[in-house]
Amino acid sequence: MVLFQWQVHGARAACAAELISYAASTRFTKETGGIEVAGSPIATDRESQAMISGAFALVQAQPDTTIRFKTPTGFVALTAAQMSAVAVSVAQHVQASFGLEADIAEQIEAGEITTTAEIDALFGG
Repeated sequence: MVLFQWQVHGARAACAAELISYAASTRFTKETGGIEVAGSPIATDRESQAMISGAFALVQAQPDTTIRFKTPTGFVALTAAQMSAVAVSVAQHVQASFGLEADIAEQIEAGEITTTAEIDALFGG
């Protein structure tokens, strides 16, 4: 006598809420993982984003200021134009990360993305 018969056809598909959470986590990793600006590595963790925003505000108010900026490879002196380029690059990177997450969330809700592998591929991972 068989009471139950189980059929397993591969891994359980992740629900939309799990995929959206995974996309947010993946975006955070990408957002805070750093970028290169003019060949120099720039940290994009949340603290660095705040420090860069502060330096950008300073050079907007005082364009003749030189910013002593610490990179992973050491200190550099940046002009207002150079600091602005760093700040804009970081802001564009952050916004692109959130924009991609928003697009992915829409595709998840539409049923077009159903796996974490698809999310990884879109984030370039």
